[in-house]
Amino acid sequence: GISTDALHRMNLRSQGWEYASEMVLKSVHMKLRTAEVPIHFHKDPEGRLSHMKRRGWLEPWRAGWANLKAMFVYGVDFFLGKPGALLFAAGLVLLLALIGGPVRVGPVQLSTNFMLLGFGLAILGQSMLFSAGLAKILFDYSGRVGLKFQRLFSHSRVVGFCLAAMLAAAFGLYPLVHDFLRHGYLPEGIGVQTHWAIFSIWLLIAAFQTFSFALMVRALRLMLPS
Repeated sequence: GISTDALHRMNLRSQGWEYASEMVLKSVHMKLRTAEVPIHFHKDPEGRLSHMKRRGWLEPWRAGWANLKAMFVYGVDFFLGKPGALLFAAGLVLLLALIGGPVRVGPVQLSTNFMLLGFGLAILGQSMLFSAGLAKILFDYSGRVGLKFQRLFSHSRVVGFCLAAMLAAAFGLYPLVHDFLRHGYLPEGIGVQTHWAIFSIWLLIAAFQTFSFALMVRALRLMLPS
């Protein structure tokens, strides 16, 4: 059972088996009060062939895949949010720990390879977090989430952060570029300036992603009904 008001607000789009998954996930986004009611499930009468069996042995797999796709679409913030936060945190820890050069942890020496791993994890995690944020705005039925993001990522705040990040990145890249030019466009070798450069390049990418996310938040706020 579902109220008429909730059904209209859900604006269901599913055309097949996945309608139930869409309803459940949208009810979570809408913060609807839900309850399970126990039922008795009766088997098909003798001699009746269900439509599931009539459509062939692949039909259960088609139904399962349709439901899984619905879960990915309508639960995208869940699949991207927390995993993205973990990846971003792990990557940032590696980047910050190695910004000053190699670090030895017991018998293992962490150097540029681990810093590049942190670089990749941080970029991937940040992209997942921002994608989850956009999904939260799209599936926000209250209008409060988009307003919260718009205030948090205001133009003045984001532009100030991006300019500061670009200046810090330029400062971090300068020693490597200077040595590269001084040695006749030949790499001198891996040193602490390489670690600074890796962190600085990540900082530039992070600033651009943050600026793009802020623009998307504002665009969604303008286009979506309040």
